Amino acid sequence: MIRRTALSPLGHRAGLAAALLAVAALTACSAPSSPGADVVASANGVELSSDRLQSLVPASVGAANGEANRSAMTQWLQVAAVGHDMSTITDATTLQSEAAAAALELATPFLPAARDLYAEGLDGSPKVCLGAVPIAAETNPDEVIEAMTSGMSLADAATKYSADPAFVQSG
Repeated sequence: MIRRTALSPLGHRAGLAAALLAVAALTACSAPSSPGADVVASANGVELSSDRLQSLVPASVGAANGEANRSAMTQWLQVAAVGHDMSTITDATTLQSEAAAAALELATPFLPAARDLYAEGLDGSPKVCLGAVPIAAETNPDEVIEAMTSGMSLADAATKYSADPAFVQSG
């Protein structure tokens, strides 16, 4: 039987929730309050202008796409809220990379306890953990399943097949 590691064990959900609440409390976003206003989000004293937001939306999607704008703004807020240097984020690729690093930074304190809980097995662990690897549309799922059935670990599969940069980076 294959079991997967949970990122937040039951005993640490409160800590993770508190961390996410702290991030939410330190961030704010809004529409510009007047035609001359340019700030659409702020976190930890750093502001995101409407023009800068547009440079963070992938060119392939287009700056007029509302969902793309919300996604870029959310990623920017997450990165700013954990205190990263926002001056280095100049495009969509850098933003996505920094957002993945920020997510890993937030999860890291909980990983050792999750591994310990996983190691207890079915007889000692209070829950069974599922694993998932988000794969790109062009990746054949049967190839991933075959690799894992043949002994490839979930971490190695995430690194090799995942379409999500955070999964590739963290395994």
